[in-house]
Amino acid sequence: MKRGQILGILALLLVCAVTVIPAMAANVTVTTTHDVATDYYNYGELALETGNYTGAVAYYDQALGSNTTMMNLAGALLYVYQDKSYAQIKMGNYTGALAT
Repeated sequence: MKRGQILGILALLLVCAVTVIPAMAANVTVTTTHDVATDYYNYGELALETGNYTGAVAYYDQALGSNTTMMNLAGALLYVYQDKSYAQIKMGNYTGALAT
């Protein structure tokens, strides 16, 4: 092959890479599942880590009062109840922990 042919092939590959890859990336749809209940659960986890047990229970109650469909599908609803009862135990509210 001559030097001109090699440069022509490389130029063609460069044009393909510049146009085809972004076009392929534009067809990719990113689906994120975001719900308020998960946000409240995450806030409750942060409160639990810092020792704010009253705040953690409040956030877990807000999570349970929200639409928990996505959490239920992910199997994470159990952790809301588990962590809420743990926070209640840390506050000395054993009756509330049993009820949870």
